[in-house]
Amino acid sequence: MPRLSLNYTRVCIVRYISSDASLLDFNLFFKLMFMVGDIRLRECMCLGEDIIVDMSNITFSHVTKLTPVLVKKIQMCGMKGYSARMKSLHFINAPSFADTVVTLLKSIFSAKLANREKPPPVHPTEIRTSIFTSSAAERNTTSALANYAIEAAAWQKKLLSYQDWYHDQEAVKVNEAKRPGKALLQGELFGVEGSFRKLTVD
Repeated sequence: MPRLSLNYTRVCIVRYISSDASLLDFNLFFKLMFMVGDIRLRECMCLGEDIIVDMSNITFSHVTKLTPVLVKKIQMCGMKGYSARMKSLHFINAPSFADTVVTLLKSIFSAKLANREKPPPVHPTEIRTSIFTSSAAERNTTSALANYAIEAAAWQKKLLSYQDWYHDQEAVKVNEAKRPGKALLQGELFGVEGSFRKLTVD
């Protein structure tokens, strides 16, 4: 959203445009989200995120591709790597299996973050009312919810303008040996570090 809320938070609207689950690669989808995050770190100033997820094109086949390991990685990258401050999480046009998605998120998020998920509202107006008190801001939100294609085209143009910068970033690597204090190891962050004994199965 181009305007901040009265609490100086940024409203982010996420929507998958195809109902064909075979076209969905969550790794690429979330990479795109983080590419947008890179731009926002450089250009956007806000005190937090109000996230609206439109599930109108989501089927159960989409949900089965969302594994707990992937969700944990996304949560870690977003909250630790990008220092994102999620103030609220809203689901609109939620199908009957939306509770399954919410349960998965709550099982992985911290208790503090889990409590920021809001039950699926009846209408987007309820979201606008809970985030904004300004009628001008509400009209801005209404416009964005109704014109996904326009908003997406603007972001596509912005992403292409950063093409050279993204290419340069591919060569940038972290040297954990130079980090002050304890190094951040992938195994410690995602829970796969350790020694494993060989199992013999009769």
